[in-house]
Amino acid sequence: MISKQHIHRALTSGISACRGGGDAPAPSAPTPTPNPVFANCTSGNFTRYKYDAIAVGMRIDEVSQIIGCGPVKDANNLDIYLNHQPEDDVVYWQIGFSSSPMIAVYLNPTNHLVTTFAGGRSKLAIGF
Repeated sequence: MISKQHIHRALTSGISACRGGGDAPAPSAPTPTPNPVFANCTSGNFTRYKYDAIAVGMRIDEVSQIIGCGPVKDANNLDIYLNHQPEDDVVYWQIGFSSSPMIAVYLNPTNHLVTTFAGGRSKLAIGF
């Protein structure tokens, strides 16, 4: 028979007390280590797997986390590939000022999240 004292102890120290586990805390899940994000991209940053992982609604830092490097500030006039309007917000990841390999994403100018534009595209890959 379970005593009131045993029930009280179980309620105040967790289920492990019912199983005779004592007052030891439950082990915590390991904290995932994020992938490093380097300032400069290399050819290894551009894979189909990484490109496919980029989704509508992501922030720039989330895209950088997937790719493993930060975006470039001034792209090599890639507007011809992207066919976007001046009011569109496009962010590029590439090696230096080379246009290949390259990933570009469209951002909503209001909330700066990856979004679709005319034609339903939200991103573009070149050279891989």
